[in-house]
Amino acid sequence: MDSSAWIEYLDASPLGAKVTKYLENKKYTIITPNIVTAEVISKAARKGKDAGIAIQAIKTLSRESKENVRDYIKAGLSHAEMRKSHSNISLADAIILVLAEKNKAKIITKDYHLKGKNTIFLE
Repeated sequence: MDSSAWIEYLDASPLGAKVTKYLENKKYTIITPNIVTAEVISKAARKGKDAGIAIQAIKTLSRESKENVRDYIKAGLSHAEMRKSHSNISLADAIILVLAEKNKAKIITKDYHLKGKNTIFLE
């Protein structure tokens, strides 16, 4: 699950309602990378919201991804390569892509940088 999907869910937006369908369906295992948790907490705090609510939702509705230094090395190299064609793609996006690939998972996102890259794109 990407930061953008969590933020839509926490904001109870129309796109968040689409995210809820995945969170509530027990056939899906939702994984939240650590970088996503950090981004969501930062966004909540910057919006003046209770970051504890975001933390609790992530802990309750998803499982933490198993990450290691090899994943981050691969993400760093992938990020450098992706920047050649997408100059403003973030390192967090590269990390999310690497972890999704590692877990054979799709990414729930509204981030246009990730559209078409093994994603469930929210529109």
